[in-house]
Amino acid sequence: MGTRDFLEKILGPSYKALESLLKTDLEGVVVARAALAWLKNAPEGDLFCGCPMLYKSEDGISGLVECNGGNYLFVDSTPEHATAALVSSLGLSLDKSFTKDLDLAKLGHSLDLLVKAQSKAPDEPLLGQTAKPLAPVAPIQSPTAPPQIKTAGRISSLPTAPPLPKEDPRTLTPTPPLVKPGLPKLKLSEIEMGKKCGVCGKAQTDGKKFVGCSCLKGIAKSVKSQRVPGGLLLDFEGEGWDIDAKITLLEAVGRK
Repeated sequence: MGTRDFLEKILGPSYKALESLLKTDLEGVVVARAALAWLKNAPEGDLFCGCPMLYKSEDGISGLVECNGGNYLFVDSTPEHATAALVSSLGLSLDKSFTKDLDLAKLGHSLDLLVKAQSKAPDEPLLGQTAKPLAPVAPIQSPTAPPQIKTAGRISSLPTAPPLPKEDPRTLTPTPPLVKPGLPKLKLSEIEMGKKCGVCGKAQTDGKKFVGCSCLKGIAKSVKSQRVPGGLLLDFEGEGWDIDAKITLLEAVGRK
């Protein structure tokens, strides 16, 4: 791969503007500065410049170049390291002792512009160019009153829908009230009535009615109890009782 082939691949036809510099000892510096700008501006992915392999990722630049009769492999390297490898593969020198640093700065700026011009998007203006003014766009009008229809001799609004017929109240079926779901009734046996809670040590009844142990004292008033043969029938009508509270009650009376 020759120097001009390399520059044409990364700069396009605009590389010919550097012909005069390529014929001097500044050739290596020009190529290195152009390669560095190209590597920094190139998107991630495969990079094509004529070398066997070159790839850019968020971790760095990896590649394989032919250098001094052999292959040189670098992985996740900086753009500067990759530039040195490319320049060495072209057999160029970076001697710049005879050139002023100010001139190199101007040269670097020019090469940056060439690289950006080569890689710009089709609709993106080049540096130094003035973007074309956008065509004026008609303002979007906010919604106004409904349009009117012109009739003979006057202007009237759009016709409205005819009113719905009134329903006879006698034909309406009343909606039944919602019934709040409750918990099914529970019968405690004589043994369960006297069973003491394993947490607070108190029974759920006083022998005649449900009073609740200390754990269930707060919601005991929401339970109606009725003495029945063989035990006590509990009716959960008030608030505070849910399936978890009922499970706690069953566990407290020894029922699994």
